[in-house]
Amino acid sequence: MSRLARGFFLLSAVSLFFSGEVSASVLKPVLLEGVTPLPRSLGAPDLAHNTPYAAIPLSYSGADLEFRLTPEMTLYQSYAIWGAKNSHHYSFAYPLNDGLCLQGDSHVAFKFEVPGKNSLTGGTMTVTGRAQGRAGGIGDFYVAVGADLIMAGANGFWDGPTKYNEKYFKKVSPVFGEDGTFSAELPLPEKGSKVFVVLSSTSGDAGLSDSAPVIESIRMSPRFALSQGMAFSYDPAEPVWTHGEQLDITVSPAGLSGETVRWSVTNLHTSASLNGVVDGGQPFGLDLTGLEAGFYALSCSGGSMTDGFEFAVLAPQDQEAVAKSVFGTHGAANRRGRHGDMGTPDAADLDLMHRMGVRWSVFSRLWAWTQSERGGEVDPEYMDRFRLLNDNGFELICNVGSCPKWANDSRASAPPKDSYLDDWSDYNEELARTAKGVITWFQAWNEPNNPNTFWMPPPFNKEKRSLVAKNVQRAQYKGIKKGNPDAKLIGGTFAGLPADWVETWLSNPSSTRDYQDAMSGHPYCKVTREDNWEHRFPAEPDLVPRLREFRQAMDDNGAEDQPLFLTEYGWYTPSTSPVRQAAWTARQNVIVQALRDELNIQAHCIFAPDDIKNGHNLFIPPRDLKLRQTRLLPVIGSFAKTASVFCDARLIERISDYPSSKRVYFFDRPQEKVLAAWVTEQAGIGSFQSPFEGRQVALVNGMMGDESLTVLDAETPVVLSSSHEPVYYRVHKAAHPVVLPQLTAVELSDGNPGASFELSAANAGVGEMSLSFKTDVPWLSLPVDPVQITSDKIRKIEVDILEAKFPGGMQYATILVTGNDGATRAVRVVCSKSK
Repeated sequence: MSRLARGFFLLSAVSLFFSGEVSASVLKPVLLEGVTPLPRSLGAPDLAHNTPYAAIPLSYSGADLEFRLTPEMTLYQSYAIWGAKNSHHYSFAYPLNDGLCLQGDSHVAFKFEVPGKNSLTGGTMTVTGRAQGRAGGIGDFYVAVGADLIMAGANGFWDGPTKYNEKYFKKVSPVFGEDGTFSAELPLPEKGSKVFVVLSSTSGDAGLSDSAPVIESIRMSPRFALSQGMAFSYDPAEPVWTHGEQLDITVSPAGLSGETVRWSVTNLHTSASLNGVVDGGQPFGLDLTGLEAGFYALSCSGGSMTDGFEFAVLAPQDQEAVAKSVFGTHGAANRRGRHGDMGTPDAADLDLMHRMGVRWSVFSRLWAWTQSERGGEVDPEYMDRFRLLNDNGFELICNVGSCPKWANDSRASAPPKDSYLDDWSDYNEELARTAKGVITWFQAWNEPNNPNTFWMPPPFNKEKRSLVAKNVQRAQYKGIKKGNPDAKLIGGTFAGLPADWVETWLSNPSSTRDYQDAMSGHPYCKVTREDNWEHRFPAEPDLVPRLREFRQAMDDNGAEDQPLFLTEYGWYTPSTSPVRQAAWTARQNVIVQALRDELNIQAHCIFAPDDIKNGHNLFIPPRDLKLRQTRLLPVIGSFAKTASVFCDARLIERISDYPSSKRVYFFDRPQEKVLAAWVTEQAGIGSFQSPFEGRQVALVNGMMGDESLTVLDAETPVVLSSSHEPVYYRVHKAAHPVVLPQLTAVELSDGNPGASFELSAANAGVGEMSLSFKTDVPWLSLPVDPVQITSDKIRKIEVDILEAKFPGGMQYATILVTGNDGATRAVRVVCSKSK
């Protein structure tokens, strides 16, 4: 793509989300990225790239629904943008503060979907806007409505479509007023639950002009089979919270006056749920503060309508501890679903990465994308993304590679020819100089032992390949050090953990030992041709010996003082269940943390939050996302939990490790000691002996963050689950009272006028404590006298609800639990009464 096009795109990403200002009166537009189509029968590729594929809920509300085409609406809630310039990577469609402007040959589609059991029975859709630049008509501009959208014409992953099944759409040209405003109205489908609105400019690929349609709003006036519906609202850009922060959701029923709405919040991993009832005649708020970390589904049912959405609560992070951790990602989250280095994270993406506990972020800077001709200018576009990440506290690793055609005779992923190694060195010099103060760590050409990323003519010859690759690295090192003497190069960057390649790399001829500051490998699970090279197995049982062998090869060949970076690992998600991906990621994070000091590991980066093309996803690809489903895969939750518990942990003892099928690691943290334990797939069940003396209460965390209390007894084996999921047992070094659950819900009814619930309390630390209870409502009966808790026993505390004092409806209460250490903890109670 041209540097000009990239400049327009960057203005879109940075100006819209960080300054918030794009003038509607200045016709120097930013360009929205193009899209590729759905895997449908018209020959489109089977992967989606650079499109939100968003579905907008279309719920009954008793009134028309108007959708203003703000930048947020266009960038995140459009379904597809296509009909683009030249190679179809870019479309002349761009957002203004108050509308969406179309130029040239461009199409923007929005998908509306009816949730729950409802469906459409007709109605109308009206588009309104204005002519940008002059009054009157705007050439070939039309609006279309259809029940299904099929795009076609693309030839590959990087290309966008050129057409759609428009003969199945109803189309209309807008009517213009003398003041330059316009409107267009079309009927909605009379059945089904989906409707697509396509806005099209077909005046040819003539570039930007002085006049263009600016679509300001889409107004839907639908008729529904059921005159009932619900809407949901919350403050974050997407429904993701951290455990302990305020968690408020507003539910707005429509057409349910006189009905009771029953709500339920269910943990999608443990199946535990909270339930309540409320009058459906008006909006109501759900305060779910205190909900333990996990992935949840909120479901609301009333009358004939059931609706809801999914959301996530992540484990809390200590950012000071994260700043010293090894945990990272290869790439960054991006809500628009852009693949790899095409994507730039926005404020919500950066916030999510902080909530995950990410310190390191690997990004690639591709030579082929940034220097189009020999001796030409190096495009600095990439620096905006790097500065953005650096300014937000992430430690960057810049992977450098991908040769321009002029330096390798157009041979795909081949390295530069010998005669162009000086150009390669000069490029790295410019890169290091430009990135000074932003990037310290650079990484050598990716996976020289992989023919797909370091192409050479067959047959595969390790000696010849390694010699060429080492020369490439030596040239890179010289350039980087010349550009910034304080910069560092991570050498090797091998596929897998090949100890033999490390030995070859560090030995003569052309040893790289003095031309690198560290080494890296990619500790994926082992793969074979028979398994189609898919990463779909746990890294165990041999991850530990493979890591040690890699490190030993470094030490034996003169690189004993160089740190080890693990810059890719992960699983092929089409062949790996979400729960397995979450468990295997958590287990590998714990293993790496246990080996961190022994092997001098600096970073461990999962692949990849921005992967769509290669199938190693941390998010559900946009094309597969269902209405109101969270885009986060469970691995986001398990990663966040390991970062929360282990980022500052140091190993005390490997109680059970390779080659045993049990993994039990004992860690020390500043305020607590932690046991991490599981059994591998080579064993059904297993057990271990507690390292604590006598009986000791521990706070137990599941891999997603769910909490419970247990008593560890030195005389009784601790039995591990056959699920192979890791479990974390946490014991504080000082007195540490714990009261669970932190959020509970109780429902009263006429047939059950009184109710009670239990709290579990214990000292998951040292010695004895007393707890005092008080509340802010008269309808809870709490223990009057302080309750003694110990470190060897779990106390059950019964709390009664006094029905005679309960005011009815849905009420909230806070129980304040104060220990004799002076610290106060809160338990939230949601109580409701059904008729």
